[in-house]
Amino acid sequence: METIAKIIKTFKTELKNIYPEGEIRSFADILLEYYAGINRTEAFLYPDKKLSDKLLKKLADALQKLKQEITIQYITGETVFYELPFKVSPDVLIPRPETEELVDLIIKNHQKNQNIQLLSLIIHMTWLE
Repeated sequence: METIAKIIKTFKTELKNIYPEGEIRSFADILLEYYAGINRTEAFLYPDKKLSDKLLKKLADALQKLKQEITIQYITGETVFYELPFKVSPDVLIPRPETEELVDLIIKNHQKNQNIQLLSLIIHMTWLE
């Protein structure tokens, strides 16, 4: 059985030519939490914790997808947008941080309008640009 530390090292080694080191660590953290409920703090405090074969298989599959540059959101099948969880698949676009900024801007500039329909306003603004 492999440990958390070994898995993180494997991710860094296997992905170093594709992604920056900080992003690789984030991938490992996200996947450990998603598949095993092991958060970053636990991974840091218990690097020698042994992982099950079932979990190792899931992590190996995810690693192969990352090597193919499949986004982490498509691997986990979820993302967060404006603090709300969303299911995603390759059939949908993943919301970008800039879109959250746009939503913030619209809300701040239209706080007095109680009847604002945000989606309609975003579409309208996009067409105007």
